[in-house]
Amino acid sequence: SPYMIEPNPSHRASWPKCKCDQSIPEGDLRWGSHSERGFGFGDEDGHSFWSHLGCVSVRVFENGIEAHGSLAEIPSVVEHDILDEVEEAYAEAKAKVQKVRVCFEPLLSEGHDFSFPPRSS
Repeated sequence: SPYMIEPNPSHRASWPKCKCDQSIPEGDLRWGSHSERGFGFGDEDGHSFWSHLGCVSVRVFENGIEAHGSLAEIPSVVEHDILDEVEEAYAEAKAKVQKVRVCFEPLLSEGHDFSFPPRSS
């Protein structure tokens, strides 16, 4: 399965680390994205990357919904009875995007180009 959400079972304080470079405390919800590609460190069956649930982007939530059909169908969500928390984190991620859009709307309406690399005129 390409995605999974679960409470972090690890008792090790420094692992796993999220993309925010902070460890995910034991028991906190984490989002797993699985890559089929191993990195040659005994993980030939692939590797999972973990993030705090609050660090997951809207795009990744949507990829999970597309891959599994709904948030409820992502592995471990129903098993751990965490659907409300997952839906809340998804709503918060969408709210962050909307807040950024509102902040940049005046600049976009003035014709500022935020593409990278900038488009040629």
